[in-house]
This record gives sequence, structure tokens and C-alpha cells, in this order.
Amino acid sequence: TYIQTSSLYFDGSGDRINIGTAATWDAIIGNNTAAGSTQLMTFCAWIYKEGDGGSNAGCVINYGDDDINMFTSTTEHVRFRATWDASAVVWTTQQSGLFAFNEWTHIAVTYDANNVNNDPKIYVNGIEHAVTVASGTKTGTWGGIQTKACYIGNNWDDGRGWKGRISDVGVWNKVLPSDEIEAIFNASLTPGKRGPGASNVKPDQSYDYNQPPGFHKVHRNNIKRWKPVE
Repeated sequence: TYIQTSSLYFDGSGDRINIGTAATWDAIIGNNTAAGSTQLMTFCAWIYKEGDGGSNAGCVINYGDDDINMFTSTTEHVRFRATWDASAVVWTTQQSGLFAFNEWTHIAVTYDANNVNNDPKIYVNGIEHAVTVASGTKTGTWGGIQTKACYIGNNWDDGRGWKGRISDVGVWNKVLPSDEIEAIFNASLTPGKRGPGASNVKPDQSYDYNQPPGFHKVHRNNIKRWKPVE
């Protein structure tokens, strides 16, 4: 087994990491295309779930007023939320029980918000799983990221706290293909030992594998800044 020694623990209430303003992220993955947003996005993280968290839907990463949200359900579905016509649309994996409590699991979501008919792709441990709309209607205009700050491990009003550990969060303003998602999951510090920490920078500032360009938040050794990868 792979034992992770440098991640961040969230107790389900009050813990969160502020990763920037709504305006900052709206210009990267939201609907502010005039400022450069691609309206494309990929989110990846290693999670170690110990409980269901705030409102039984603890967030892994959350933007604005719950405008974009990657979270899990009480039955271990992976879910993704986005806002269309000022209303939430929530997608869920069709399969439940995709991971167990108290085990490291890699999850990833890719989404193209340039077309209302698009659905996200959700991956667990490098494998894509079929999704369905759990609530809401795909219609109208993409809402982007509005007003509230953006967080890892919770939402803006501390109502969706994650219960457990999170490590190696990555965000890209592009849709990564399945082979790159699989490569991130398969990254290893030593042969045969997948797990969080493998995407950490080495002492010479190089990476343990060929990471796609994007914006990375690496929860190792209390590093708390985004490192753009060109």
C-alpha cells in the first residue's frame, strides 16, 4: 500500500482553503471570455473520505456561490454541479459505491461549458464512469462563477465542509483527454505504488511525470500557492 504523509485534513466544518476570487476564476474557467476564459475545465484530486461532511455533500472543490462544485454523495457517487440560467444542474455517476471510506481514491471531472448540451466526464481511479443528470435542466446560458470566493474543502458559507483528507488538487482550463487523466492517476513515486504525492515537484523543481499545462494546487509540505505549469 501507499502511505501518504503530506496531505491536508478537513474536519467537515470550518476548514477550507481559499484559492481566489470569483473574478479571478471566472476569467480562467468561467464565462468571462473577454478576459480569456476558455469555458473549459478539468479538476483532479486525491481524496480520503472519512465522512459525508457538511449537508452530507462535502465539497472537494467549489467555486463562487456553488456555481461549480465537485463533491461526493452519501452512497459514494461522484457528482458535479454547474449553473445554467441561474439554476443548478447536478450530474452524478450512474454507479454508486465507486470508492470506500478511509482509502485514497483519485477523482477527476472534465467539462466543456461552451455548449449547453455537453455533459461532464467523471473518472474514478483513472476510469471513466457513465453520468446522468440528477437534478436541474440543461438550458439557457452558462452562468460562470459569480460573486463568492472559491475554495478547496468547503463552499463559501461553510455549509459543505469535506470530512477527511485531500491532496494533489489540479485545475486546468482545458479538457484533458482520458489518457492524460489515466497518466495522472498512474503517476508513482516508486513502481507499482500509486497515490497522492506522486505529482509533487522534486527538489530540482521538475515533476515526477509529464504533467499537462494548467494550474496546480499541490497539498504537500503545506505548499499553499498555485503553480502554473507551462
